[in-house]
Amino acid sequence: MKLKNRAFFYWCETRAEVTIWADTGFQGIDKQHPNTQIPKKGTRKRPLSPEQKQENKIISGIRITVEHAIAGIKRLGCMTQILRNRRPFIDDTFLLLSAGLWNFHLRTA
Repeated sequence: MKLKNRAFFYWCETRAEVTIWADTGFQGIDKQHPNTQIPKKGTRKRPLSPEQKQENKIISGIRITVEHAIAGIKRLGCMTQILRNRRPFIDDTFLLLSAGLWNFHLRTA
């Protein structure tokens, strides 16, 4: 199984109680993590049933809120640049600041 990130692979092995809502690029992760929700894939010869399409819509609806939140946090440039500071916990501080500013934007917009 090819995974995009080894740290994510280790995280999946150690936290079985967490539900992972992955996209179709993570096919095979359900064999490593028992509590995984991945959209079903259809083919031309075997199209998806209406129930499978509805399930995919639910999974995508949950994932898109998370994807939009991550994109909003990345709007602050410090989250997308390489951090060369060696102060302890500064990366966590930047993440909290970015998330707080994004939440403020959502509440005031």
